[in-house]
Amino acid sequence: MQEEPKNMGAWTFMEPRLRKIAPAKTTLEYVGRPERSSTASGYQQVHAYEQQLIVTQALTQSPKLGQPTGR
Repeated sequence: MQEEPKNMGAWTFMEPRLRKIAPAKTTLEYVGRPERSSTASGYQQVHAYEQQLIVTQALTQSPKLGQPTGR
């Protein structure tokens, strides 16, 4: 899980290293904001919504950021 957009945090550095040391058949996936050209959306309401989705997804098996929730 990372709070920064996918292209700005540690994910791109750590992903290959984590895959190398993870046991076989381990599922490894990114949880966080999608790639962006800026560090934030610019709107507090959007940031709060994304933050809640990131935390919820990291702790449960809820829809990923940017995927429809059916609501």
